[in-house]
Amino acid sequence: MEKEALPGIYYGSKAHFNAVKHHCPYAEVISLVEVDLPPKPGFIHHFLPATGWDDLHALFEEAFRILDRASHKHPVLVHCKIGTVRCPAVIMAYMINRQNLTADEAFSKMEGISDDFLPSLREYEHETQ
Repeated sequence: MEKEALPGIYYGSKAHFNAVKHHCPYAEVISLVEVDLPPKPGFIHHFLPATGWDDLHALFEEAFRILDRASHKHPVLVHCKIGTVRCPAVIMAYMINRQNLTADEAFSKMEGISDDFLPSLREYEHETQ
């Protein structure tokens, strides 16, 4: 099951995206996967190709703009292949950038995720101060 990171911002895996039905609450989906997935009718689908930290870091501003605009209107699902590394990293960077949280504070708000990008998120935190 997908998890809510912030009001209106959910994260999950490719399986969560595949399970999205037309009646689900998401109006927009951000896919952080290597290969674009077929769009689903009734959703605005944003494909932001990412495989590692450098890809993600380059996509932060675009992802933040989508989250700023969309999450105030309707729920957004951010997903990657497994749902434990890339999508949580983007959401944690969003928390650092938009809510002035530390990387560790952002990490503590997430459930069931990997800490693979935590050192990079700490560096990002220092870049944004």
